[in-house]
Amino acid sequence: MADVVRITGLSRATIYRRVAEGGFPPPVHLGGRACGWRTTALQAWIDDPEGYTVTR
Repeated sequence: MADVVRITGLSRATIYRRVAEGGFPPPVHLGGRACGWRTTALQAWIDDPEGYTVTR
């Protein structure tokens, strides 16, 4: 999470709010309480943060 906050410049709360709204890539659960983000999904958001939508 710390790296995602640093890379995006968004706060933790903003990241989770945007995930809920579909405007930021959802985290991938790694087991237990651990989660992370796919680098390709983060790069897609970085390339176009305003136009990003979650594709499933």
